[in-house]
Amino acid sequence: MLIIATPVERSTSSDSTAPSSTGGLSRVRSQNRVRPRRPRRRRHRRSLCSPLSERVGCARASAGTDGPQMKRPRRKIRIAVALAAAVVLSGCELPRDPDRTLDRVRDTTMRVGVTENDPWVQLADPDDPQGVEPTLVRRFAAALNAQVEWIEGSEEDLIGALKEGQLDLVVGGLTRKSPWKTQAALTRPYLSTRVLVGVPPATRVPEDLDEVAVAFERGSEAGGLLGRKTDAKPVAVDQLRNARGAAATDDWLLDDLRLRPTGVELSKSDHVIAAPLGENAWLVRLERFLLTRRGEIRALLERTGKP
Repeated sequence: MLIIATPVERSTSSDSTAPSSTGGLSRVRSQNRVRPRRPRRRRHRRSLCSPLSERVGCARASAGTDGPQMKRPRRKIRIAVALAAAVVLSGCELPRDPDRTLDRVRDTTMRVGVTENDPWVQLADPDDPQGVEPTLVRRFAAALNAQVEWIEGSEEDLIGALKEGQLDLVVGGLTRKSPWKTQAALTRPYLSTRVLVGVPPATRVPEDLDEVAVAFERGSEAGGLLGRKTDAKPVAVDQLRNARGAAATDDWLLDDLRLRPTGVELSKSDHVIAAPLGENAWLVRLERFLLTRRGEIRALLERTGKP
């Protein structure tokens, strides 16, 4: 049997269209049916400029810069890395001495200027100096298989001789605050010491030193420091062992004097040794020797320096 479907007129209403008059085939359409829109995929445009090229001028790259020019920054980075590596590798070797001091001293004689400054340098016998720094110098000379020639003099005269190449080292309790920085090469500090205020163990630590009697050894810097930095009453004594109560002294003497620190620090000193200017290999060799012996140096100071 043959069924013929006739066209169906579109209704103007919002309802569904009526079925065909034949009743055999019907198609339902909605006037307001809207086909859902698929979400658009955002396409991320890849920048023609890398972060590096943006920093060195992305405008040039986007304006038609060719490949070799775009690679210039990378080339510069490679060159910089190579130079940095060369510097690091060169730092593994000792620098050079214009006057070859290290080579000259090794296996021969080291000329050392000494000026008295107890306990750093003690000159009871100028031909055989004692103290912390002469002991260090002897050990340093032994490491180089060298003998030591001692030359006594004032600090000013010795620094002048060092500057003229007549000495290899100068010792005498020098610190980083030395006025000779422009005339001599000073080592890095090999030891730091402090002037402190201490009290006997059974004494209550005062909250401040206002009007507190504090003893100091006559002729030491502690008296001037107390007057400038505190409101204490400085009391000069010939020997701190005879003092009673609080006292201002060097930190390495507190145990011998049976004092405990109060937390009041009057000064700090960074101790150094002077070498000739420009003799860098010599200076570095000395610094390496000193900086690996800090514990040993502290123990030496405590044995040598007595109240």
